[in-house]
Amino acid sequence: SAFDEGPVFLAMGGESTTSGTGCSDAAKAYKALCVGVEHRFYGDSVPEGNTISDLKKGLYTEYNLADTAAVIDTLWSEYGQRPVVATGGSYSGATCAWMRQSWGPVWTSRRPSRKESS
Repeated sequence: SAFDEGPVFLAMGGESTTSGTGCSDAAKAYKALCVGVEHRFYGDSVPEGNTISDLKKGLYTEYNLADTAAVIDTLWSEYGQRPVVATGGSYSGATCAWMRQSWGPVWTSRRPSRKESS
């Protein structure tokens, strides 16, 4: 398919439901695979039967970054490794910057570990 050639355009979820993602004209021009990632415990990813106190135990930015890295790893295993362009605004924009800070600026052949990038 067309997105076998391009980068991954990753829409980072924030403090609300992620109801899918669309591909911008830029993403289409680059033949990108467009993916939306919902932040855990927001939107439809809230597990039923838990109290707010239970949920707060897992509501950390670091967990969101690790969840996103796991999604990228899965995409890479299914579609091959390719650059990732993460986008977002406000809190989700900040998570894009934290991903880059935590795991390096270039997501090409592989993502360096946190230890390697420090």
